[in-house]
Amino acid sequence: MRHFQHLAILAAVLLTQVFASAQTPPQAKTPPTAPTKSPPQAKIQPKVPAPSKEYVGSTTSIDDAGKKQIKEFINSRMIEIETGSAKNVRQATNDILEVLRLPIATPIFLRVVFDELKPFATTMFAVKEPAKDNLPGKDNVSPSLRASNFFEILRWTRTPGSLDILINQATMSVQHDMTTRIGASRLLADCASSSNMTAPQIDTAARHIREAAEMETSWIVRAHEMQALVAMIVVAQTGKMQPQAEFVRNEFLKVLAIIAGNASKEKDSEQVLALQRGLILLRDMLLKTPQDEKIKMTSAIKVITQSTIVLAKQPPKGDSATETALRKSATGAAQVAISINTLLGDKPPAQSAKTPA
Repeated sequence: MRHFQHLAILAAVLLTQVFASAQTPPQAKTPPTAPTKSPPQAKIQPKVPAPSKEYVGSTTSIDDAGKKQIKEFINSRMIEIETGSAKNVRQATNDILEVLRLPIATPIFLRVVFDELKPFATTMFAVKEPAKDNLPGKDNVSPSLRASNFFEILRWTRTPGSLDILINQATMSVQHDMTTRIGASRLLADCASSSNMTAPQIDTAARHIREAAEMETSWIVRAHEMQALVAMIVVAQTGKMQPQAEFVRNEFLKVLAIIAGNASKEKDSEQVLALQRGLILLRDMLLKTPQDEKIKMTSAIKVITQSTIVLAKQPPKGDSATETALRKSATGAAQVAISINTLLGDKPPAQSAKTPA
């Protein structure tokens, strides 16, 4: 009996310990460190591919599927040109140019590309304020850099509409930023040479370039505009559009006469740099002009050459490096003017200076 009492006591003690253990809260254990998860990676959007070469080389009207391919490709790259980093702007430009420069690219394809680019001419420039020293924006990409890449693409569409946009952006009353005007004007001649313009389009473009040049203050822009007019003369002559060739020549001479008049004013003395380049263009043009056409221009040309020769004889205005360069340019312009007079039938001076190449 005593044995059973011991067993009962032992069992009671064990049960008490088990119960007490069950009531004691377990000590907090440091949970195992969860593996660090990398933040979710942003999905890299697949690059919109270039249009199928079937459409690039199309000789018939492009269907809706082709237009969709072209639209998606152009829009994806133009978004980068409008908002991307400098690196992305250049890459997007190169992507488009690689397609436009393909030997198989047809006028039909290029026209569809231009139609997709045209709306960006509004969005890119509509909100631009007159630039203050062309300071870059928050993204450190200047508006003129974005514009210059856009202009380069437009030029390679080789369409009259592209030339219209370039002329517009080279016009001071429309585009206040000089750097952007220079960027547009430098492509005018190449675009004019390859745009397959009709006679009315040549007339309109030449008139607009002359109007832009009349109000322009940058001699660089004016020099580019004169180069464009000369390119259009060649286009008209090649296309047997003689009335247009004569019209554009007259517009060119109007611009050159205005520049010659401006160059004699002290505040516009830098225009002599444009004058010299314009006279070289005129001299080279006369070398390829039939005699009967030269006769029609003689009186207008003589006014320009005479004022240029007088300008070179004016006393120096200063001794700075700039003034020295301008005087040198005036002397060079006078030499070209003398050679032009000789081409028009004047007897060359006894001791004329050598005409620059």
